[in-house]
Amino acid sequence: MTTGAGAVAVAVREARSLASRRMDGAKELGFTRGFLDHHGVWPSEAVLTAATAYVAQAHARDPATGLPVWPYSPRWFLTSAKPGSGKSTLGRLMAFVAPNGKILVEPTKAALIDLIAEHATVVVTELDELLATQGRNRGLVAVINASYEPDHRHARKSGGKVQEVELFAPMILDGLDSLLKDTRGDLKTFASRCLVARVRCAPDGYRAPRFDRQARSVAGMIRDRTAAWMAQEVADGIGDEIPELPEGLGNRRASLWEPLVATCDRAGGAWPEMIRDACVQMEAAAGMPGDDEDDDAAELDRVMASWATERSLA
Repeated sequence: MTTGAGAVAVAVREARSLASRRMDGAKELGFTRGFLDHHGVWPSEAVLTAATAYVAQAHARDPATGLPVWPYSPRWFLTSAKPGSGKSTLGRLMAFVAPNGKILVEPTKAALIDLIAEHATVVVTELDELLATQGRNRGLVAVINASYEPDHRHARKSGGKVQEVELFAPMILDGLDSLLKDTRGDLKTFASRCLVARVRCAPDGYRAPRFDRQARSVAGMIRDRTAAWMAQEVADGIGDEIPELPEGLGNRRASLWEPLVATCDRAGGAWPEMIRDACVQMEAAAGMPGDDEDDDAAELDRVMASWATERSLA
């Protein structure tokens, strides 16, 4: 493989030729998957497949506005029960091949909004530390939740003029799974917007490959090629497609998976089947609540069913 200045020259030649080339989606997804797989320890093939599709769908942007072309932009949430599992490492790898990936540690609300305004793919690490205390960083949670769908705006003054920022952007997050178990209303809303990837520690003795200039160069080439492929698919109307999804997904869960499935359907090859298998496995592992889950209503259904039984026995 070419290294150093040679790799840079190759990247420049690639960038110049992408605009005139019809891209092979399955091949481009394969490059992303290979990069993520080589440099990270993923909990399952399903999570690796979904992470690959998530990165690719994040590149699907309206050329006029820079915003996602999808009706919704799911949060990708890397989580585990204990610290030290490698969540941040996986998020960092995704940032390298995502469009304008930016990693934030202890971000302020203003910093998060600034990066969204720049059409970045924001990666927020150690989210549990930011949100563990009720009332702390409520504005940050509001931005994370609001940026899941279009038409939410933040108004601010810049140069004496009011500027509106469209809060619609892909977002990669990591934190302990205590956030998913919290009963706070804002965190329940957060959880409902997430594709959840449960991470495990690397096996004993594992030594990660060096992430050097060559790796960064490869990531850059993959990022540029994926952007070119998704621009091609955006021009062909991918944002308007409603893909067929596995049975049993409620409306909210379906909306989270649609961009990933539509992307893999366009890629073709084995990807349509792979992403649907990943959807089924990850939803089962995450144990996310269904769209219609209502604890009070479930309790009322149970009680009234018992009343009906009592009347029938009377």
